[in-house]
Formats: sequence, C-alpha cells, structure tokens
Amino acid sequence: MGTHYFDVTGDGAKDAFVQVACHTMTGGSPDQVEVFDGASAASAPHLLDTLNPVTSSDMKEVKNVAVSGSVVTLSGEDWSANAPECCADIAWSQTFTWSNGNFQAGALNTHSK
Repeated sequence: MGTHYFDVTGDGAKDAFVQVACHTMTGGSPDQVEVFDGASAASAPHLLDTLNPVTSSDMKEVKNVAVSGSVVTLSGEDWSANAPECCADIAWSQTFTWSNGNFQAGALNTHSK
C-alpha cells in the first residue's frame, strides 16, 4: 500500500492518494484509493472521494496510481472465476476525471495477462 501526492484539483496544493485495503483479519492487498484534499489541515484532512474500480471480482488489487492533469488512472490485477487464488489472470485499468468538484469514473478496461 502506498500514498501518492498529486495536485488533481488544480488549487496548487498536492492532494493525497492513499491506497487502502478492505479490513480483514488477514489484511489484504490495496483494492481502492481514498483521495484527500491537500488544501485542508493535516490534522483534519477532507476526504474528496473514494476511487473504487468495479472489477469482475472482490479480489481486485490496485497496483498503480498515475495522474496527468485532472485524470487519475488506476491499474492493477484481478482474478476471473477460473483463476487459482495464487495467480491473478486479468489486468485492468480505469480512469477517474476530476471535474466540477468530484470524480467521474471512466470505463473499466481489462485484458488477460
């Protein structure tokens, strides 16, 4: 899991992109990204949105967060119904565009690994 800093809102302050995992007893891989406003106080961060790609299973893993201007691209791996638990067999990517104070999800793109 990781935290990345980009100014996606265009206000001059770097926003925090935090990769988080679903809370389970055994932990887990990052499966969504929470975005916090970089202009808010560090003692009281303001959550802008949670970027949660909708993939084919609940086992998706966010591997990469990239930003270009107001467009955030998440990419990672997922498991099909026939994949063994050890080995993801699907690669995916999805864009989220910051516009008018919120993120708009783009289409999910997938392909076999």
